[in-house]
Amino acid sequence: MIIDFRLRPPIKEYAETQMFALDTIEVHARLFGTIPPDGPPSARERSVQALISEMDEAGVSVGVSCGRHRPGTEIPNSALKRLADEYPGRFVPLASVDVLDAVRAKEMIDEGVGDYDFPGIHIDLGVLGIAPDDPRMAPIYDHCDRLDAIVAINTSAFGAQEQSLCNPESLDRAARDFPNVNFVSSHGSYPYVLQIVGVAAKRPNVYISPDVYMSNMPGGHMYVEAANSFLQDKVLFGSAYPYSSVSDIVSRYKKLPLSEEALEKIFWRNAHRLLNLGD
Repeated sequence: MIIDFRLRPPIKEYAETQMFALDTIEVHARLFGTIPPDGPPSARERSVQALISEMDEAGVSVGVSCGRHRPGTEIPNSALKRLADEYPGRFVPLASVDVLDAVRAKEMIDEGVGDYDFPGIHIDLGVLGIAPDDPRMAPIYDHCDRLDAIVAINTSAFGAQEQSLCNPESLDRAARDFPNVNFVSSHGSYPYVLQIVGVAAKRPNVYISPDVYMSNMPGGHMYVEAANSFLQDKVLFGSAYPYSSVSDIVSRYKKLPLSEEALEKIFWRNAHRLLNLGD
């Protein structure tokens, strides 16, 4: 069993965004060294059923579908709910949230987590010029605390207006101020690998989902070293689909110098526990 913590399926709402444009996929494939260079067949075909076949081939049982609400990409929570309903047990959505509108943000959290029973939210902050400890985020984290909702934050230099916005120091402060909220550093705060490893070691409520950065990028060995030892219970597998085929990243993770116990936890046990998926 494998749970992919970062998988954006080719539903209409995603497929019509720049994320699925061929030039975007090709740029990311060159950056990460992922294959195929023009993206997975299911992404090119815009076919969820083809994606599920690719997931089955790679041994991926569940894909965590990250919501997104930012200029140019607004994925309605109703679309994520429809995806989960159409393919029961295969996709676990994280709600889209408009972080620039405090009232709307609360409504979207209530919709996704309260009405649709999503386990948490996913937010893009760096691209908006916002750090995780920005005071504007406090009401959002507080509301997630009340609903026992996970907060996954897109954190990498390639998804931020400036590199300092993905420095884990700000996530450290947010996790300190909201100790009952489980935070996930999506993309693993790259390139601040050693720093996020330290934050996750110190804060019980910080998890790391380094996806392609763990297997394909300089410095990724530090994620591996931590996952083999004191962070065995805090690292989550992710493919970053559609920027990589699911099978490519699964294969790369299996080739990393990880213990059998660590790989099992990374592939599914940690995410299963965090998402509270039950039996």
